[in-house]
Amino acid sequence: MSGRFIGSKLWTFFAYDEPPDYVADQLAAIWTSSGRVVRELLRAIFTSSEFYEGHARKTWVRSPVEYAVASIRMLEATSDFASPVAALGGMSQSLFDPEDAKGWDWGLSWLNTGTVFSRASFTNGLASNRGSTGTRFDPNKVLQGVDASTADRVVDAVSSRLNVADVPPHVRQAWVDYMNTNDAGQRVAWTNTASNVDKKVRGLVHLMLTSPAFQFA
Repeated sequence: MSGRFIGSKLWTFFAYDEPPDYVADQLAAIWTSSGRVVRELLRAIFTSSEFYEGHARKTWVRSPVEYAVASIRMLEATSDFASPVAALGGMSQSLFDPEDAKGWDWGLSWLNTGTVFSRASFTNGLASNRGSTGTRFDPNKVLQGVDASTADRVVDAVSSRLNVADVPPHVRQAWVDYMNTNDAGQRVAWTNTASNVDKKVRGLVHLMLTSPAFQFA
């Protein structure tokens, strides 16, 4: 196989579809000059300025495994991994068991009405688990060390932790409005109380984890 073909495939896997011609040419040259060493191709990709451009971000759809692991790690959650593993099938990725020898299709193929619902169901379990077993996180730990005096500041802190702070303004505002609304749908300014943290921060986490922004990395 040609260096251009292999380099383009690796670029598509780690960055975004169809690298620019100059990137594909560079990778092809490195493939040849390195004596066909994949490690050198990867080094070139990860040190390329193009790899870190703004348009290269949030183009990779998280696979179910990546989605579950990212949710747990970013929240510093505790898990016995039984519930994440059980949820993967509904998301269309049973561990070590692709549908055929070709493997999974990746990309947007991960997302359809059924698999998105399964992702939401998994994150609902994570967000609502107040027990001492299974997969759970501490909302107080999420706010530890940050200014949580207003809904805006809570939204900014949690969205930064989950790497979804770059959502459009209207999405961020919807999250802020959620924090400033009580169970009856009435507008009530957020206050940093134990009950609000336990209820509203858990709900906010669920909203963010199920948002389109978190599906991409």
